[in-house]
Amino acid sequence: MTGFTFIPLFGNLWLTIVMCVVVLGAFGIGCGLFVRHRLTSDATALDWVRRGLIAVLLCVAALGPSTVTATKTQAVNRTDVFFAFDVTGSMAVADAQYGSSARITRLEAAKKTVDDIMGLYKSASYAGVSFGTGASLDVPLTPDSRAISNWAHNLSVEPTAVSSGSSLDAPLDTLIRTMQQTRQDHPNDLIVLYYLSDGEQTSTTERRTFSSLRTFVEGGASIGLGSTAGGRVPLTEASTSSSNPAANTQQWVTDPSTKKPAISKMDVDNLKDIADEVSIDYLHPDATTTATKLTANVSHQYSMLATNKTRTHVSSFVWPVALALFGLICWEFATALSKQRRYL
Repeated sequence: MTGFTFIPLFGNLWLTIVMCVVVLGAFGIGCGLFVRHRLTSDATALDWVRRGLIAVLLCVAALGPSTVTATKTQAVNRTDVFFAFDVTGSMAVADAQYGSSARITRLEAAKKTVDDIMGLYKSASYAGVSFGTGASLDVPLTPDSRAISNWAHNLSVEPTAVSSGSSLDAPLDTLIRTMQQTRQDHPNDLIVLYYLSDGEQTSTTERRTFSSLRTFVEGGASIGLGSTAGGRVPLTEASTSSSNPAANTQQWVTDPSTKKPAISKMDVDNLKDIADEVSIDYLHPDATTTATKLTANVSHQYSMLATNKTRTHVSSFVWPVALALFGLICWEFATALSKQRRYL
């Protein structure tokens, strides 16, 4: 939708009006004198018509003719997606499947899950929390999808030497603080949580409940990665820790009680308990299903909250007036020059 308006070039409408009155008044006085002394004047009626057009165009230019264009745009999505990403040593176990029969590490399956979930929330804001021995907010809430994607793809399991046992509630305090701040800054936003882990709790301390997150979280899922059959845990070091540690080493973490390679198994019960405490779903990608299929019914009501906003763009339309003024002034100058040459 396009409209027309005036925006005074001098900023003040009343000052511009006074200037226009002075210019037109001066022209009126000049016309009166011309009529009075027409017989003794070298000017013609055409000369005063031209000067009248110059005066009018000067006033029009001072008033600042402008065009106003109104456009409608969609507002930014009001959904905040939080990823809690397990990077403990057991995530290096290659017993996970993700949409195919191929066996990949749990860490790699988690990365594929993040990609698919982001596809369901294309215009949302994202935050990334990784947890192992401790937890950290690696990516504060941002609408930059590339930032969260790069974060997820660059994650690696923590070195086995620094691990002191898996604790599933490690990200809890970080999530609470970040979600509290998000709710203060964006009170109308919807917060969605995706907790990605194999559910293995090896710490001797009792796991804290996730029910405190229920105040903030309005959707999402606890996603189980790996298999209940389990697999051997690769021995990883800081220099070899990667998305596929097994490719870098053939050494395995030893179970102290058996002196044999330790077997890590996905714990479905723990992951389902966390999902129940937060009131979210439990999801398990496997050979025939991916996060896209599993979370489609979860995300549809949160993936987009859009509103229409009308924005106006004002463009000055003075240049046609200035062009006409330039032509008339050139004409006036040429006429005056010819009269001066006539008297020489």
